[in-house]
Amino acid sequence: MLGWSVYLFCGASFSLLLWVLLQRPLMDLPHWQAEGSQPLRYLAYLWLALLGGLALQLIPLPANWVQTLSPARWAIVAPYGADWLPLSATPVETFQYWMLSAAYGAFFWVALHALSDRRRLRLFLWAVVINAVISTVYGVLVLLGGAAFEPIALLNTNNRVLSGPFVGRNNFAGFLALSASLGIGLLLAEMRPSGERTWREWLRDTLRLLLSRKVTLRLMIVILVAGLVLTRSRMGNTAFLSATCVAGFLWFLRSGGSRRLALILFVSFILVDVYIIGSVVGLDRVVERIQATETQSELRVDINADALEYGADYWAWGSGADSFDQVFPVYKSVYGSGLINQAHNEYLQFILELGVVLGVLTLAIGAFSAWQGGQALWRRKSRFYRSVALGSVMAFVYLAIHSTADFNLRIPANAALFVAIMALMWRARYTPSKGSRTGSSL
Repeated sequence: MLGWSVYLFCGASFSLLLWVLLQRPLMDLPHWQAEGSQPLRYLAYLWLALLGGLALQLIPLPANWVQTLSPARWAIVAPYGADWLPLSATPVETFQYWMLSAAYGAFFWVALHALSDRRRLRLFLWAVVINAVISTVYGVLVLLGGAAFEPIALLNTNNRVLSGPFVGRNNFAGFLALSASLGIGLLLAEMRPSGERTWREWLRDTLRLLLSRKVTLRLMIVILVAGLVLTRSRMGNTAFLSATCVAGFLWFLRSGGSRRLALILFVSFILVDVYIIGSVVGLDRVVERIQATETQSELRVDINADALEYGADYWAWGSGADSFDQVFPVYKSVYGSGLINQAHNEYLQFILELGVVLGVLTLAIGAFSAWQGGQALWRRKSRFYRSVALGSVMAFVYLAIHSTADFNLRIPANAALFVAIMALMWRARYTPSKGSRTGSSL
């Protein structure tokens, strides 16, 4: 069941969208290149198709329709002689999933309208990074001080890993990595490439750098990376390091004359990450933890094997959004008696719950937005928008990797942040540069 905060988010998203619609038509975005209107319509069609498909799982259908669309669902309810029934095995949870998906769509459009220029984009990125730093500091205080620093009893203070305001450390790792990725994009946007300099010019520029907000931002990113390491999330750290390498390679290809600066910057990110891991956890302990995952990996293989049987029964239209924890026990082998609430693989769980049709639609929405981010990175001449695109693409790559082992998109805070990142990709692609009025100003 959804908590009160999720209902508050849904209400706020729908209310803000209504306020936007009272100001201007939905597709009439401020500071938007004309060539971006048609691709954005395609995205809207994909989102509406997804919401329509989720509604199809909800509404009662004639029994003979259900027998055709989902034979496994029909086999369960046939003995009860129902004439009308929904495709979803858990209609209440599926409705909540539908409502949350609609709220994410509303939030996406609100973000597109709100983040309409460089100043607003920069403020938003700073807000994301500062929020993540505050969450990290709070988590560290709880980790070191225990219940004395946890007055609202939100967290399990006996668990000696960093989880911040999140219940699960892996989900907090996802939040920190997404925020750090945007922070790296912001840092690149704040930096300016320089040519050959004398030693006096170099000293002057160094002093200016030490007094600038770039140093503050760099320290914030280091704090986020340290927090990510303290979560002890194996896949979280692996995915972030991989995403950093991918982002560095892409920026190296695209940065032109400032390739040396780009190389130094991203190598420093990687070295700092490895140094923090070695200092806080110990590289030898990391190796031991990786070796100790064999049993857990075998367990997940067994889960995946059971999930294949599950998927074979519900491959077309799924068992219903957010129904995994209710349906999977039917297929679970006798190897364990623990409760399994999630598949720990976003791609697999999308297919199981939504079926091939809606699962592909869901992935297409994210992939289409990532394509726009890649286009912005490759085609924009504005360094600012290329930097925003790189941070967003890095966040997407991170989540694409981490989703193979965890369920960050099932956490509303992380999912909402990812939706905002999708909006950043579109904004980076189609927001005109200063003084530009048409798409030719790229």
